[in-house]
Amino acid sequence: MAIKQVGPGHWYSTLAEQTYDSELAARHYDNEERMKLSVDPEEKFLESLSTDQVKMYAQQKQVWAEKVHGSIGWKNIQQDFVNANPDYLPNEANGRTLAATLVALGKLDPVADVFLGTLDDMQNAYIELAEKGMLQLRAGTPIPKRAFNEAEAYELDLAELEKRGRGW
Repeated sequence: MAIKQVGPGHWYSTLAEQTYDSELAARHYDNEERMKLSVDPEEKFLESLSTDQVKMYAQQKQVWAEKVHGSIGWKNIQQDFVNANPDYLPNEANGRTLAATLVALGKLDPVADVFLGTLDDMQNAYIELAEKGMLQLRAGTPIPKRAFNEAEAYELDLAELEKRGRGW
């Protein structure tokens, strides 16, 4: 124990290195010092990093956690995407094109084989590639339509806005 009675009504905390007029105060400050000493090493490490370094570290930890737990493996998200898009033609060429786009967008880590985005990110990449004619589509299926995004609509030029509005 780090609390000692040093005289009538005086208590000494060896961790705080001070004398207090009550045992309760000595224990309180002793506990505070004990908590300061028991700081998590990872917490100390994080405090030494810049904001950008913390973001990068957090992203790496997320990738590691997802890899270990297998929660969002690339193979799983591919299957979910194919199931959600019956008009998508799942072949090797389409897969490579879609994967390359997702890597370029920072949504797929090809080294760790982990998808860092959402199904919506994958859907948007699919629609963009289909609109540009970079994917093979199932015979007789139309190019998938984008969901309406009001913020994006304000940034479009008038011709593109009319084209989308009329469904051309």
